[in-house]
Amino acid sequence: MNARVAIAVLLTLLQAAGVAFGVWVLWCEVAKYGWLDYDEHFTYWSFTLQLLFYALTLPLPLVVALEYDGWPLRVVASIVLIMFVPLWGIVTAVTVIVFFELAQGSTLLDGYARTESASRIVVSNVIFHFATQLWLFAWVVVYQRATYWAYNWPFAQRAVRRSSGLFWSLVLTFMLYLPSIPLLLYAAIFNFHAVYQTSVSTALAALAVIAIVIVATSVLLFFLFLYHLGESPLPPAWIRASEFEALADRVVTSYQRWRHRRKD
Repeated sequence: MNARVAIAVLLTLLQAAGVAFGVWVLWCEVAKYGWLDYDEHFTYWSFTLQLLFYALTLPLPLVVALEYDGWPLRVVASIVLIMFVPLWGIVTAVTVIVFFELAQGSTLLDGYARTESASRIVVSNVIFHFATQLWLFAWVVVYQRATYWAYNWPFAQRAVRRSSGLFWSLVLTFMLYLPSIPLLLYAAIFNFHAVYQTSVSTALAALAVIAIVIVATSVLLFFLFLYHLGESPLPPAWIRASEFEALADRVVTSYQRWRHRRKD
């Protein structure tokens, strides 16, 4: 076993352990508070989506290390493409909203304080509301090249490069439409005023969540506008190349140049 495969195995085991721990934590929550509590709190929805993402991307390090550059890479890269940016927006929205709840005082959290120990409340908040953000950030740092490769693929397609409408449709899909699906589904099923014991207006809450999601998912715009948009989809070997090899072989153009050239 070479070093690359050994590291891939280690990363896979660590991620699998993280998924197993997350499932165990969720099970403990359900066992203590019941399925209704799990269903009606969006924190658990966000946490479950994150566990699903990590479970589905478990093969990624081995697929890259073993150079399975055909359909295995395409499948796992599609999962990253569809889920990562929307998930980052959802997880960030949950983290920010809970932070403001804590800062301003929350009737819901005050209720937990009457029945739970302070240590349990603190640990639960860290696991479900703050560690989730760090976990997702750590994931993308480790797999930044695979993530870049996954998002480069659709945006570097000739049809997308030549059509502003298609380009912005893709941007809005990843930044707003996909993360809105679980949020709208939750809002359609549950009354968040009753669940979270808040009197904030629905319109204001919706605007706040949309603003947070858009700001959080704007990392995609950083990639597209401030970094590089490929002239063509990158080859799979690029994921495994060193930074120096990548810089030497990369054919790129800035968005500004692309915008002026797309009608050529």
